[in-house]
Amino acid sequence: MFGLRNLLAHTYFDVDEAQIFNTCHHDIPELVTTVQKMIQDSQGQD
Repeated sequence: MFGLRNLLAHTYFDVDEAQIFNTCHHDIPELVTTVQKMIQDSQGQD
């Protein structure tokens, strides 16, 4: 997922659709889970 914004912005016509699909369906859900856990952990430290 690192560098995806630059890839989309600067090499738009050379983007690999499979890479975008994999990012959307694999990397982003993992990121959401990680961030949710971080939020829960930080709320428990009060």
